[in-house]
Amino acid sequence: SIFNVDYKNRRLHERSVDLQGSEPSNRLTEVVLNYRRKGSIGWSKGKTVVSDSNRTELDFSRDGVENSYGYATLQWDVSEITLDSEFEVKVVSSCTPLQGSHSELNEFSSEISSGVIDR
Repeated sequence: SIFNVDYKNRRLHERSVDLQGSEPSNRLTEVVLNYRRKGSIGWSKGKTVVSDSNRTELDFSRDGVENSYGYATLQWDVSEITLDSEFEVKVVSSCTPLQGSHSELNEFSSEISSGVIDR
């Protein structure tokens, strides 16, 4: 779960570029869970199960994910992770770039948290 600190003003999806007739402030493209095996360099995007045969990126900004209290909750599907191990996770929000702006204004990443997958 993640918490939208500004949920009283707008839900995450309401900031999305997916909305027709978007305001200039609607730059949000995704809010995803990234993970990697501890010690690895590259990050992978977490997946969630939509139906028995359909898996999709774990995007907390999709319509209908965030509740009225500002919490967005999705289940991380770890079935494709074959080796139990220690992992690092972070949440990354990405926005469409502002012309002429510094790249730091186009993406934000939470602190890295560690955990173990042990089945």
